[in-house]
Amino acid sequence: EATVYRSQELQTIAPAGELREVPKTLTWKAVSGAATYRVAVTEVDHTEVWRGESSDTLMTMPASVLAKMKAGKPFLWTVSALDPQGVVLASSQAQRFVVVPEKSRGD
Repeated sequence: EATVYRSQELQTIAPAGELREVPKTLTWKAVSGAATYRVAVTEVDHTEVWRGESSDTLMTMPASVLAKMKAGKPFLWTVSALDPQGVVLASSQAQRFVVVPEKSRGD
């Protein structure tokens, strides 16, 4: 009989919140039984910026994506864990991050 993981939530680690510099990697916690993780980065209006798949709990974004991440512009990212058959085991909430312009930080 199949085990159903519908209620399982995947925990994102980073990036989150206000950042001093453009994040090069996305990281999250492992999900038991996951074969691959599907990642999507979007603008706040849900326009897709980039998507990728990884068998690890870390993914490096390509330079072409990093170039779009201007200071002050917020982004969202989500990750889903898939089993070997491609069935989604768990998904994260959308995690928001923004690179804060140098002059607006309260250092």
